[in-house]
Amino acid sequence: MISNYLGTGSDELAIMPSKEYAIQMVLSALPTKYNKFITSIFDPVQLISPIIQLQHKTHLWIDSEEKILDFLGENVDPDTVVILNDVSPIFGNTRDIEGIAKIIHAKGGLFMVDLSRITNRISCADIAFIDGHVNLLGPLGVSLLYIDSKTITILDPKSAGSGTIRDINKSQLHTVSGIEKFEISPPNIPALLGLVESINFLKGIDNYQDHQTHLIRYLASEFDSIEPVKIITNMNTDFNSSLVFSIDNIDLLDLTIMIDEMFDIEIYSGQLCGQIGLDKLGIGSVAMISVHIYNTPDDIDKLVSAFRELIKILE
Repeated sequence: MISNYLGTGSDELAIMPSKEYAIQMVLSALPTKYNKFITSIFDPVQLISPIIQLQHKTHLWIDSEEKILDFLGENVDPDTVVILNDVSPIFGNTRDIEGIAKIIHAKGGLFMVDLSRITNRISCADIAFIDGHVNLLGPLGVSLLYIDSKTITILDPKSAGSGTIRDINKSQLHTVSGIEKFEISPPNIPALLGLVESINFLKGIDNYQDHQTHLIRYLASEFDSIEPVKIITNMNTDFNSSLVFSIDNIDLLDLTIMIDEMFDIEIYSGQLCGQIGLDKLGIGSVAMISVHIYNTPDDIDKLVSAFRELIKILE
């Protein structure tokens, strides 16, 4: 059922305990020919820190959000793995995953992407990671690993478990050959059932991503009239589910705590797991507001009113 919803084959999807676990599994399984890795300084530590640990490999950094396609066109070759997020946590805007994939594949490279927010673009990736608790609204404890059927054949995981063994003796073992070779332990069944129910719920809602984008654009239009707020998110993309912004001379942590305690509204502030990107921009911290199908325009009105009141207090 999950594979049908995502538009993949059932033999291309593995159940993982977390996205971070899946990333580590895949990196350990890559053929040695892949000796160049490309990541963005504006992506979260979950994606870039494992690459930094591969110190014997060549690691190139994308340091301009506007020039990703140009950078890839100049630097990707058949020995390159590109690892990107679907949405940069620093900017909050959706990337051109289709355009990125087209360039990488034309150059013969391998594309790994975190699609936790825009799960409907999975066909663009060679390998994709999806946190079940983000856009799919599932519980913690279950994530998805997608590997294109052609890519599965070249990957050799270095970990093995009860679910991956085809044959074993005292000196060697042989693992299964398909996507199952990544499922070294039984899945978290309660979490998996919760994810299935969440997907069943989302299947009954048409164009919920359009709903998210509409709310974020409405929020951005309202924030434009609040002078200290500086919107970082590019609003000219097809899909937005979050808005990232900064406010000069106001402690965003104080703002986050106060809006929760006084108005029962939760937002996210800090470095958003993107310290390297924020250092490049010269920004100490930012705040992010995310919406989903359960939010309404009334929620946006309540949020904007709360911001106006709190900014007067904190200025």
